[in-house]
Amino acid sequence: MRPVNVVLVVIVVALAAGCGRAAPPIGLATGCDGAGRPCVRYLPGIDSDGAPLDRSSLLLTLTAPASLGPKPANLAAVTAAIDLETGAPALKLVPVRALRADPQDRRQVYIDLAGMLAGGAAIDLPEAVIRSESGKPQPGFTVKVESPVTPLAVSLAGVMWTPSDTSLFRFEGTVKPGGSRDEAKVRVELEGRLRIRPGSSDAAVTAVLARYDAGDVKLKVPEHRVRAGLLLLTGTSGEPAIDFILASTNRRNVPFQPLEVKDLSSQGAFAAVFYQPFTGKLQMVIDDKMAAETLDNIAVVLAHEALHSGLGSGSATEETLAMAVNTRVYEELILFDPAIVLTPSTFTRQSNALVLALRNSGRFGFPAAGILPRPGVDDAVHGALDETARSFRDLLFKPDFYGDIPKSGATGSEILESYYGRIAGTAATQGKLRLDQDTLRLFDAVMDRGLTPEQVLKLHAALRLRPTAVAEGR
Repeated sequence: MRPVNVVLVVIVVALAAGCGRAAPPIGLATGCDGAGRPCVRYLPGIDSDGAPLDRSSLLLTLTAPASLGPKPANLAAVTAAIDLETGAPALKLVPVRALRADPQDRRQVYIDLAGMLAGGAAIDLPEAVIRSESGKPQPGFTVKVESPVTPLAVSLAGVMWTPSDTSLFRFEGTVKPGGSRDEAKVRVELEGRLRIRPGSSDAAVTAVLARYDAGDVKLKVPEHRVRAGLLLLTGTSGEPAIDFILASTNRRNVPFQPLEVKDLSSQGAFAAVFYQPFTGKLQMVIDDKMAAETLDNIAVVLAHEALHSGLGSGSATEETLAMAVNTRVYEELILFDPAIVLTPSTFTRQSNALVLALRNSGRFGFPAAGILPRPGVDDAVHGALDETARSFRDLLFKPDFYGDIPKSGATGSEILESYYGRIAGTAATQGKLRLDQDTLRLFDAVMDRGLTPEQVLKLHAALRLRPTAVAEGR
């Protein structure tokens, strides 16, 4: 009987020891994405087409299966942001919309947020938010977030831009352009416009002026002011237009004839491109008043017209892409010299309005600027124009006037792919781009690519735009 008593004593002692051992508190697991790293994954919000939204979620993996207590009323994450009026670093509170347990894995918890979070954001989960499976409250802990989102994106996602000075967008008070057409004077003007650029070098300026003086360039663009405007595209996203217009051949073997200057007032156009079937060449004509514009404005219109080098009849899609490219070029010229937005010409006022529309649009690159309708914005030109437009595309996309090309539309010329490569910083992966909705989407996603936060804010400041909160509940 004594051995039995010994065994019973050992069992009792073991049970007593087990009952006194407390389970460790539930916290964040580590090692999911690298040794020692907390298991916190940032999940950007996207719509049904994969376009970004101003919301996000965090997926937490815990050290043990858990349940959730009630969500505190004011629970929010703290994220880095940018003060859009001063450009100074700022902090933003992003409310927590919901806490969700993963029904497939009780060790996982989702935190749904009403906005984006930049890298370095954090959220303090109070005591009793996380509970054991039996409902026992657990200690609180801090969740730190790694995210590709920038502080500027956090701030841009919640606003649209409205003019504080509507005179920059209205057509009242404009004057007829009167730029010199004297070869020597235009050369001096071109040099001045190049030297005003930050980082401009003597060698770079000399190279551009040499092309201005070159005989073959003069033959292709005999009008001095137009030639200078074309060469002013050097160093911009529109630079591929220079060689494309000057080339003696191209992918379709349909080059441009020498550029002409004529009165196009009857057509209501700043410039136009025509296909000459008898010569097998393209003819670009610049309106005589446009040819007297600032060199910056001439550069913008030439970047636009170069894209009209396909052999189709034109379309709303093609016009929207051309306008998007020339607006990006205009933005880059503003960054060189913000004073150009003050030029009192019809073309400048129109270009200013296009920048506003671009800034208030953008779907697949959201919250960066773009072409397609932007979440939360109903009028991309609010406060600037009498008409309304849901987006940059909707301001220009008028199939009843231009006609439209379906998704299987015509292939554009190589200049379309060159523009995309310059703006996106990469070549289009699918080869030849078509003038269709898919290409609109490609450009929409990259229209702000290559611009720093400081440059984006500089554009807004130049046009005297102020940030306005978008409607809630988007």
